[in-house]
Amino acid sequence: TQHRSRNLRVTPRAVGRPYGACSVRSWDTQTYAPDHGCVEAWLAANLRPHMLTCFIDESGCPGQLPAITANVQPLLVIAGIALDTKDISVVTRQFARLTQRYHHGQSRPNEICADLQGELIKGAEVRRAVRNDPAAAELKELPLLDSLLSMLKTHRAKLFGTVIVKTPGKEFDGRVVYGRGLFDVAEAFHGTLEALDTHGTAIADFRESKLNGRVSAELMEAKLGPAGDRLPRLLHLPTFGNSEVHAPLQMADLLCSAIAWPMAAHRFRLELAGSPFLNAVGDANTRRRFRHRLLELTPDSQSAAAQRIGEGHL
Repeated sequence: TQHRSRNLRVTPRAVGRPYGACSVRSWDTQTYAPDHGCVEAWLAANLRPHMLTCFIDESGCPGQLPAITANVQPLLVIAGIALDTKDISVVTRQFARLTQRYHHGQSRPNEICADLQGELIKGAEVRRAVRNDPAAAELKELPLLDSLLSMLKTHRAKLFGTVIVKTPGKEFDGRVVYGRGLFDVAEAFHGTLEALDTHGTAIADFRESKLNGRVSAELMEAKLGPAGDRLPRLLHLPTFGNSEVHAPLQMADLLCSAIAWPMAAHRFRLELAGSPFLNAVGDANTRRRFRHRLLELTPDSQSAAAQRIGEGHL
């Protein structure tokens, strides 16, 4: 085995594929349905989205890990945030206000476009700030992440993801690994589309033109291969976008780099002992603060939250 992979719940998928994707269940109608009227009609009118769009980003280095002490990140996190397509504009504006308060201490309604494009918040920088000065981060970075998660929960966003743990000294083809992780996120997203009886699209963070095509090979086979369309609810192959234009890609970067990556680093701290990329105190604090909140965004969280919190989760 060249490497090991874990999803955000660290639940391995059965059989032959080491890349697990989050399990999917439909929303719990008993949680949201009124006491009167037709549940199905109410569900169709109020919960079932017209279409979902999944925004996918990654955190970590796709390179081989020659030794655990090498200056190479030992983890690769790939995650997607699915939003009701009709909510993207509202979510983008709300996120713009969050970023403006982060950078300027106030909202700037006339500067939304310029601020989104010109003042990106990078998840890796937020993670570094939280690790370096936790007390100061309580005033800036951590409230930003808390507000982001609250906003996503309000809009019933869904989170899908894969965490890949590298094995020191083993061959590691980052292109192939990323392609399979991308496929797993898209496949889990497709499962939610089936559960909600809707359709969707996916946008991944732009890499390089040739590399975009290479990492899409497995998805292309699933959509266009001789076996027929295995992902019919996904309207087309994922396109690749720029985070300066697609604000939800910035949100996916924050979740990957500032939350999921340090959580995974703490979860696998024994396997990764000796890596210069670990921060015992900072990673433990991040996991303690955000673990339950991330699980609230996984597709089955609204019906079985308490049962899922246990050994084996990030």
